[in-house]
Order: sequence, then structure tokens, then C-alpha cells
Amino acid sequence: MEVFEPLYSNLWKFILSINKDRDAAKDILSETILIAYEKFETLKNERAFLSFLFTIASRLNNAVRKSKTRFEFKESHLLDDFRINALNPEESTDIGIMYGLLEQIPEKQKESLMLHEVFGFSRNEIAAMQNTNLTNVKIRLYRGRKALEKLLKAGQYE
Repeated sequence: MEVFEPLYSNLWKFILSINKDRDAAKDILSETILIAYEKFETLKNERAFLSFLFTIASRLNNAVRKSKTRFEFKESHLLDDFRINALNPEESTDIGIMYGLLEQIPEKQKESLMLHEVFGFSRNEIAAMQNTNLTNVKIRLYRGRKALEKLLKAGQYE
């Protein structure tokens, strides 16, 4: 738990970014913690614990997504959970727009962008988390950025 406590906030934010249903996100969080606790002895390096947690959460979310229908995005919940300090209205609007746009791109591209741009994972770490190769991660990041750029230019963020 000493290793987990400082990472809790980032894990919760990541889970919410990939699954907008708060109840399902709570289930994924609980299951992630349980699996991480049970498999902790298999971890060779404590510095890789955050990556370990994100990998578990990502795989659980994929399993949930395949077994259930998609839930409606609730921007107000997302903004409340991602607020660290009080944001001014312009920043809140920008965050809402960005997450609204992210909902319009393919799931793997969104997940890759969140892991890389928001949480700062390297492309190699993302490849391990997504159980794919580095080339696929690079392609997802490129296509995700291009898709966001296209949506922004088209003004599809209202």
C-alpha cells in the first residue's frame, strides 16, 4: 500500500479517461487494486508499478467494454475528477472540449494519447501496456493527433 497510495490519483484519472461510466470505473479500480495486490510479488522493479497498474486497468477496461454496451459520456463528472486546483472557466471549457473530442476518436488512439500526453508514459511503456509493438503505438499516436486536429479544424467541439 505504501507504493500504491501516491499513485492512486493518477490511476483513478486514467481509468476515468478510458471509461466514462463512474460505476464501471469504480469496479475497474477495485479489480485493478485486487489484481495488483495479488500479483505484486511478480513485479521486478517497484518503479514500474504505475505502468503495472495502468496495464491491468487497461486490460480490465477492454474486457468490460467487450462485454457491455458503451455508456454515455458525462463531461461534468470528468471535469470534477480532473480538477486539481480551481480552474478558471476558460480552462474548464478547454478541458471539456478536449475530452469531448477524445470521445470521437478510436479507443486505442485515445488510450495511447492519454497515456503519452497526459500521464507521460514512453512509447515503449505504452506498447507493453497495450500488448502491442512500438510501431503500432507510434501509428496510434500519429493518427490520434491527426484526428484531433481534423476535428478541431472542422469545429466539431461544440
